Amino acid sequence: MTTDMTAVRSADDLLARCRAIDLACAEQLEEIAESFAMSNNRDTARELHALAAWKGAHAPQCSGKATSDWYVVNPGDPEALHYMMRPWHVVGIVLGNEDRLLSTLQDLAARPTDTTLRAALDGLLARQRDNIAYLERRLAELPLPQDGWDDDPDPPFFDQ
Repeated sequence: MTTDMTAVRSADDLLARCRAIDLACAEQLEEIAESFAMSNNRDTARELHALAAWKGAHAPQCSGKATSDWYVVNPGDPEALHYMMRPWHVVGIVLGNEDRLLSTLQDLAARPTDTTLRAALDGLLARQRDNIAYLERRLAELPLPQDGWDDDPDPPFFDQ
């Protein structure tokens, strides 16, 4: 998940945009967790709930509010989700989103900025690297999905 950062002009604006991204991500992860729970995929739902809590808890604190021109781009392909995905899959998806946000912040850091914005960027870049390291460790802790993880002997029936 990334956002258009071309209009960032202040540290408060930057922090507000990053906070909005984190909170939107946490909300989306909660919604997806509920769909996995309804599909009786409890392990993945539990992992998604944990990821949502993690994202929401570390959203940057700021006094500003995101300006109306921020928007989320590349939120991921909803067709990439499968109701039988394992926790390893969803941590990998969140890791990819965190990588994209790091790239966006690095692009923004390459632009000339004032010292207050630079300090906020430096803090967010360090936090983002920590986020990626955490998710990489979490991914390494999880078992790899077995071959045929998506085979369902009793697939859902959609009445048309």
